[in-house]
Amino acid sequence: MNKETNEINLLIERNDSLLSEDNCDINSDNQATPITDEIKTQELIINERKKVAKFLFKIYVKLLVQYSLIGFFLCLGFYKNYDKIFFRNRLSTFLTIMFIILFIIYIGILLLKYKKNRCHCCIIFHIIIYIPFIIILCFLISYILPKDLILSFIFLFVLDIISVLLFLLIFKRNRGYGILLLSLVLNAIYLCVFSFVNQDFKHLLDYNCNFSIASTIILYILFFNNISKKKLDEDEGIVAVYFFNYSFFFLFSVPFFIAFISIILIPLSLALFLLILAVIIFFGAGFILIFLIIKIFFYFCCKSKKNKVNNLLKEFD
Repeated sequence: MNKETNEINLLIERNDSLLSEDNCDINSDNQATPITDEIKTQELIINERKKVAKFLFKIYVKLLVQYSLIGFFLCLGFYKNYDKIFFRNRLSTFLTIMFIILFIIYIGILLLKYKKNRCHCCIIFHIIIYIPFIIILCFLISYILPKDLILSFIFLFVLDIISVLLFLLIFKRNRGYGILLLSLVLNAIYLCVFSFVNQDFKHLLDYNCNFSIASTIILYILFFNNISKKKLDEDEGIVAVYFFNYSFFFLFSVPFFIAFISIILIPLSLALFLLILAVIIFFGAGFILIFLIIKIFFYFCCKSKKNKVNNLLKEFD
């Protein structure tokens, strides 16, 4: 400090060691940030895979219970000859076939009109009714295919569901190639065991046919897994079971619906048209006049009610 000139001079000493330490800290922070981000990203990916695996695991547990019940009651039905109840005569056979066709059409319409956040009571009901529906359908197919073939196919289906559960339980992730490989291995073991036990060539061909169908089901399972994890939320597990059960029949609902319209609705519409035409011819123009009077009367009644409601709303405003 210079008292004569009233000046203050500052002396700054440069410390290279401190500067180097600060630079090292800055560089270490810059290097640590990308590493930390990568770790967090990997943790998010792992957690997301675990969530998907947990979501699918809950779905396939429900499916395992469902198809196990189908297999049990189907075996009981074949053993007790309950299938003959639905195909006792031509009338019961016709009614059974019509029930199956109408139910498939009904389910196809419901799948098209499905909306999120709906009451799950209706969905649970359709999941429960799916069990007797498949059993009755298998009873119908048993008149075309052998019963052993149908039962072995149901067992293969259950085996595929178990393979999915095992893979999700062990690896905690949804990997299509892994599920496909495990399912094919378990199916091949099952086929080899039953081929060794039963040396009949005809049954061997049946099991080969079953194996081919089961492979198609595996592809359906893989497709369902990829779609459900993208389209459905975590709280829609019961909805996923509903879609898994009935989406396979959605393709059949369209031709059945067209056939139903062609065979039943068109003749009924034609008969109704002929009935109306006969009434008009019999009663003449008086019928048309009465019909128009009734229509005009109801039109004005509805219009007056609407006007009253609108006036009340205006007064209230």
